[in-house]
Amino acid sequence: MTSASPAKRPLLGASLKLLAAAGAACAVASLAYNHMEGWYRQARADRLALAALHAPDGRAAGAVARLPELGTVGVERLAWLAAEPRADLATPARRELDERLEIWLVNWRETSDAGALLQPLTQAVRVLRARVGQFAANDVRWCETFAMLSMELSEALPPDEAAGLIADCEAILATLPRRRAQPHAADPAQTTAFRELQAPAMDMHLLATPAERPPRPGNAVVGSAAPRQPASLWSTAPPTTDRSASPIAMQPLVEPPLAEPPLVQSRVAEPPLVDAAAKSNSEAVAQALPRSEAPAATGPGGGIGAAVRLAPLPTPLEVRDQARMLRDAPAEALLRQLPTADHFQAAAIRRELAERGTPVNETSAAGQSAGSPPPAQLTLAERLTRVPSGESRRILRQLAESGDAETRIEALSLLAAMHDPQLPEIARRRAVHDNDARVAARATEILNTQRR
Repeated sequence: MTSASPAKRPLLGASLKLLAAAGAACAVASLAYNHMEGWYRQARADRLALAALHAPDGRAAGAVARLPELGTVGVERLAWLAAEPRADLATPARRELDERLEIWLVNWRETSDAGALLQPLTQAVRVLRARVGQFAANDVRWCETFAMLSMELSEALPPDEAAGLIADCEAILATLPRRRAQPHAADPAQTTAFRELQAPAMDMHLLATPAERPPRPGNAVVGSAAPRQPASLWSTAPPTTDRSASPIAMQPLVEPPLAEPPLVQSRVAEPPLVDAAAKSNSEAVAQALPRSEAPAATGPGGGIGAAVRLAPLPTPLEVRDQARMLRDAPAEALLRQLPTADHFQAAAIRRELAERGTPVNETSAAGQSAGSPPPAQLTLAERLTRVPSGESRRILRQLAESGDAETRIEALSLLAAMHDPQLPEIARRRAVHDNDARVAARATEILNTQRR
């Protein structure tokens, strides 16, 4: 191979220098473009957040709805606005975050690719952790739900990022205001009203005399039952922290209420016969679901309003163990456990059944086979309250286009009540192309209302 002539060597060297300079210029231009684009997104997100903060009451939703278009910086501003005390700012921001979370969940389950959700999810959780103290008592439930769903997405992240996300979520759940004692659940001995009570004077010999009552014919216990303890149990009072008050042991004896729970019926009734395999599956599901050992607080009137079961919030480790054990349980056992599960357990069971493609309506058939009465028919709005807001809006949009006439009318009305941003387009199509005159009239009415 012959070398280049001496006359062409300077030209070749100049060409190489020109190519190197052009490559360096392209690299600098690319870096500058990325920097300028990031700066532009940052500045636009700041302007939209300030516009939402300074907007009049009820008019901040437009600026909030444009924040998700800016990517990670927009999601950070949404998380910042979600902790605001103003409802017109926090509500649309939380709605947009819920929709983002639903989109991330669906994309991850369909493609198993977590690259698109890594940065926005971790940044949103970090912002919520920094502003968790700003949430009011009635807004705590949303923050809990968002943190728990974010922990579910940690399975799609690399180990380092997943560990950081779980740590942020655990810090959020540990520092929420709900951890403080509420007035209705506080110990009466720690309240001011209890310490102000004074025990009345009484004869001391009554303390040693058990209270006697005539037997009641309606409360006879069938079979060998343990006899009721004497009234010394009723003379025991809770401890007090006020040393200046009179001793609680000086209070008069209090007879138990005359109305007692129907213990006889619960002891006489026998459970339905089930096979050994189904019973073992039910026990496995029951062990997988964490339950509270504290008894339910029952009021004097009984019924739903008087009996309140406080469901404890499961820890992150319990949530992951529960999800792992529910995957191994059969669908029949999950459907059998669903009617008696609390809020968090029922949500986990429904999520597992939805991933398997099992309709949850089978719970009505399972309940009727066990002898329970058929459940009352729920309206469309009542059924949608059991799913996240982003999923309910998506379902309503589909029903407004493909359901029957009554369902389309109800879906349009619910979308109008939720101020859905896609409602004008859907209502315009229904008003022009719908075959049912009632649906077209309802869509036209919604369009006329929005134009005012």
